[in-house]
Amino acid sequence: SINGDEVNLSRALAWSSVEDPEPFLDLTVERAVLVQHSIHSGVQLTADDLQQAVNDFRYEMGIDSADETRRWLKANHMDEKAMADACRLRALRDKLLLAIDDTIIAETYQQLVPELETATLYAMTLPTRREAEKMADQLRNGTLNFHLAALEHSTDQATRPAAGYLGEVTRGDLPETVAISVFSVDKGEIVGPLKNGTEYDIYLIAGFQKPSIDDVEMEIRQSLLAEQLGILTRQAVVMTGEQ
Repeated sequence: SINGDEVNLSRALAWSSVEDPEPFLDLTVERAVLVQHSIHSGVQLTADDLQQAVNDFRYEMGIDSADETRRWLKANHMDEKAMADACRLRALRDKLLLAIDDTIIAETYQQLVPELETATLYAMTLPTRREAEKMADQLRNGTLNFHLAALEHSTDQATRPAAGYLGEVTRGDLPETVAISVFSVDKGEIVGPLKNGTEYDIYLIAGFQKPSIDDVEMEIRQSLLAEQLGILTRQAVVMTGEQ
């Protein structure tokens, strides 16, 4: 009850379904499925696993002492058993993440590499094809400095003040035709001119960056687990007290 007015679970669920970014019922189903999936996968927790999950939670919440823990439990209408059960869910998730076979991680990484690779680009925009082609030829034969040319001639007000610096981009950040051209050449090459509306763009490829598998391993594990839980959640038979 809140200020003496009772709020039953069905009403609270309805509020959550409409108001919350991730409704309470959906999250509950996903968490229940996670527990079931861990049992099916043979995941078992040790006392150390659970203690680590509790320690991580307290660290994230800034809870430094036993007294602060008790105050937090009281404020959230929980006891130590309930807190341990909630932290058990976190520990199970961590175990499931680590249980994903390294071979699957490596295969997924190879599939994602094209999406993860970035290019550091400089760009300039010119009003006519003739002017752009002439500029591109001078840039390629080394008679013109790209950065000085961008400062002086580019019509792109976003990149011109930075000597054409566009930043690190992925394939998905660029129009398809531009991405194909940019990611099919070597560092230091000039790409273009490429038509952009009524104007023409020229790009300087300053370099490419490809994350290592270690850089993205946890992200891949989280994505694969979320995908698996999503499938199981959609397949779950959910019943409430009113059904």
